[in-house]
Amino acid sequence: MYLNLAKAQNSSNKVYYFVSIQKQPAYPDEIKKFYAFIKQALKYPEIAKKNNIEGKVFANFIVEKNGTLTDIQTTRSLSPETDAEALRILRKSPRWEPALHNGVPVRVRYHIMLILKCTHNYF
Repeated sequence: MYLNLAKAQNSSNKVYYFVSIQKQPAYPDEIKKFYAFIKQALKYPEIAKKNNIEGKVFANFIVEKNGTLTDIQTTRSLSPETDAEALRILRKSPRWEPALHNGVPVRVRYHIMLILKCTHNYF
């Protein structure tokens, strides 16, 4: 799984690049547990299995100041069904630890790539 932080937004919605953030947002405990959560929650769409649809879904979301994920969207599609499943899983994510800028929680846009295969799911 490929993760890349792109931008952060303060309360006035000013956009910052992630390099200016003191503390990046983090999944509780460690990122490996986020991968495990995704793997456990994934229900590979039957139509995608039937049509042997495999590949990458690119998504991004905002980690809010309270750790919830909002504005979840796909930025590069694999199929409508696999995209919908990726979005469903991300919407179910537990709260993250928010990013901090100058000691204050800020909103950060997080980018993720999911590699989906019918027989194995790699994140």
